[in-house]
Amino acid sequence: MNRHHPNPKVGHYTQQAAYRFYGVTGFFIVIATFIPGGGWIWHLIAWILAALILVPWSIMDLRRIRRDEWVDIPLDDEGHPLLGALVSQGG
Repeated sequence: MNRHHPNPKVGHYTQQAAYRFYGVTGFFIVIATFIPGGGWIWHLIAWILAALILVPWSIMDLRRIRRDEWVDIPLDDEGHPLLGALVSQGG
């Protein structure tokens, strides 16, 4: 999971998206337990509703991420992030 990314903003956006995804998915799993066997139309409706909720929300997040200010992460010679570099840059 990118929650451990050196830039804390990446972890924040990833965690918020995961909360929404698992919340919506969990809701529909609980509701789906009451769908009688062979009720595939109800499962299809649940997937469509989940997409109608998650896709616009994800697009809004992508627009928010694009407007956010991003700072390059300085790397050492081996490609690892330099410790404390983001903190000193205010990230």
